[in-house]
Amino acid sequence: MYFKMRTPFTYLFAVVLTFNNLSKAELNCPTIPSTLPTIQNQRLPNPFVSIDGTNIITKEQWACRREEIKTLLQSYELGILPPKPSNISATISNNTITITCSEGSRTINFKVKITPPTSIQTNPVPAILAYGASSIPIPSNIALITLNNDEIAQQFSQSSRARGKFFDLYGSSYNAGTLIAWSWAVNRVVDALELLPASETGVDASKLGLTGCSRNGKGVLAAAAFEDRIKLAIPQESGRGGSSCWRIEAQECRQRLGIEKPEDPPWFLKSFDQYRRNYDVLPYDHHMLIGLIASQDRGLLVIENWIDWLCPTGTFTCSMAGWEVFKALGVKENFGYTSGSHSHCQFPDSEKGELNAFIGRFLSGEGVVEGGVYENKANFSVNRNWINWATPILT
Repeated sequence: MYFKMRTPFTYLFAVVLTFNNLSKAELNCPTIPSTLPTIQNQRLPNPFVSIDGTNIITKEQWACRREEIKTLLQSYELGILPPKPSNISATISNNTITITCSEGSRTINFKVKITPPTSIQTNPVPAILAYGASSIPIPSNIALITLNNDEIAQQFSQSSRARGKFFDLYGSSYNAGTLIAWSWAVNRVVDALELLPASETGVDASKLGLTGCSRNGKGVLAAAAFEDRIKLAIPQESGRGGSSCWRIEAQECRQRLGIEKPEDPPWFLKSFDQYRRNYDVLPYDHHMLIGLIASQDRGLLVIENWIDWLCPTGTFTCSMAGWEVFKALGVKENFGYTSGSHSHCQFPDSEKGELNAFIGRFLSGEGVVEGGVYENKANFSVNRNWINWATPILT
């Protein structure tokens, strides 16, 4: 510690590894069955056992297991992330990028705004992309890019399901929740930054972070899990459907504290509602979503709050379970967790040290993060009853 549906289709994956001497090695992964298995597990499923029961003991196997977990998340909860559009272009004027995407006869465009660093820097500079607006302090040497994610896919109520520019492009019948639609938009923003000259954007597209708070924090975890070009994910107070595991949230928060959540906004697939009373049948949980971000050159800083409806004990145990994947891959220092007691989506000065250390390590190339986990001011402890599996050291 440094500071105090089963899917109706079958996949065959070729995976590019990024660990140690396995960089650029290409594998053919086992075919994922067209019908996913049904389970009954009151504890957090083992991330190191594949669908067919194979124990994951190597980094090559984990690369394939990672793709399995992505498939599970898309099939049960998020919806399928579309590939890069057939046509995409980008222009920039007055620090505003206009991104145009086309599929068949349909075309959409959306914009992101770049706010240059407040201190004089030599371009290009690292940047943090924020859903809506940033609720964390952006260091003076980092650019800020803001994305109106509600324009991409609305999230306000079930009546806003399948509304937004993503659905204008792919059709209102496209089966996806807003979180995967926002993930698609993040992919396209990174595409645009790579298409445009860095001399025009002022942004180094190889050094990008992503942040958002509350429901937008849920979107940060989802997008970072599916976009490896995001080098630092900073989900803030994402709670239920974010850094909290479904099983833990249901038992430790909804039942123990008597907190009953109404039907969720359209963040997830409509079909996911059937699991609201029985998450035990899911062959994954959100510790695996967290684990998808584990990589040698990427970081994750989970920022949480001691608000009951955010299920702080659940987000802590779930995050620590996800940290096990980082440990298995030999990159435990790439994960951080911090929490405090304050108003929702406010950022206290007392947590700036943790934040700046991760931004320095993964974006601006300054400093070293040691040990991985940061502050646990509430002295939460990991409830080991949720974790009945051992963490391997992947070779």
